[in-house]
Formats: sequence, structure tokens, C-alpha cells
Amino acid sequence: MFFVGDIKQDTGEHHLQEYFEQYGNTEVIEIVTGRGSGQTRSFAFIPVDNHDAVAAVQKEHSVNGHKSEVSPVEARDG
Repeated sequence: MFFVGDIKQDTGEHHLQEYFEQYGNTEVIEIVTGRGSGQTRSFAFIPVDNHDAVAAVQKEHSVNGHKSEVSPVEARDG
């Protein structure tokens, strides 16, 4: 699973899916939103099926024309 931080407000799931499919099959992409506002909180979690790619990911990526920080995270159960 990837953590993607500092994403633009207008970045949609399709932007993230198109970019991160190079690392493996993307599953459900979760762009985190504020509870009351529904506005994006500028980060997302992206599960992929290639665990080797997750471990080797570089820190900075350009997603939807904007530099975003990416780091691997382990999926939590439950």
C-alpha cells in the first residue's frame, strides 16, 4: 500500500489510478476527506498487488502535474 501526500485538491481517483498502475494492479483508492466538509485532506491510500514495487518506491512523484510525496505503508487489518 502507498501513502500519497500533498495531492492537489482537483486530483481524482482516476489520476491516482492511472499513475500508480505502473507499480501493479491498483485496488480501491481512498482519497481521505474531512468528515464535516467533504473536502479532500490532500492525501490518499492506494493498495497495489505488487509488494516488491511498494518496498522500492521513490519518495517524490509528479501526480496530476503536482509534486506529491509517496511512501510505503503496511495495510491494517480491520
